[in-house]
Amino acid sequence: MDSFRQSRARISDDWSPLQYDPDLNFEHPLLKEAHALWQKLRGDRELPSRRDLDPVQIPPAMLPHMQLLDIEPGPPVRYRWRLIGTHITAALGRDSTGKYWDELYVDATLQSFATGAEWIQSNRKPIRCFGKSDFAQKHFQSFEAIEMPLSEDQQDIRTIWIVAIYS
Repeated sequence: MDSFRQSRARISDDWSPLQYDPDLNFEHPLLKEAHALWQKLRGDRELPSRRDLDPVQIPPAMLPHMQLLDIEPGPPVRYRWRLIGTHITAALGRDSTGKYWDELYVDATLQSFATGAEWIQSNRKPIRCFGKSDFAQKHFQSFEAIEMPLSEDQQDIRTIWIVAIYS
């Protein structure tokens, strides 16, 4: 958690729409279910792969809440939304599938988002994310999510599987 605290220290809570919880103190039961599924998919490996995400095995109620984030190592590192579920696109009022973060978000939001992705890559385990949807000009809207690493080779993390609840 030290690397998380160090990277989190770079972010001022005055503007950051996101907060991170490496202890995974979920409020929404669907996020607990997503974490249990991630654990099941990884089996005796450190990390599951994207190939392990079979839509037939994912509970139907979870599918609209899913996102897949691609990580392109760079330099510079770039993040791209590969998949965004219908619950998320409806809540945010836009579909950003296929878009890069540096095309969508201002520097402060981009750094706030990247902090979670960097923590996942360094610690190689899921993290809980929560806050307000300020990044989508939805200041009144709250969200909670779990961000979970996936690896094809058990070395590099090139995909993060996210399950998010907006309210």
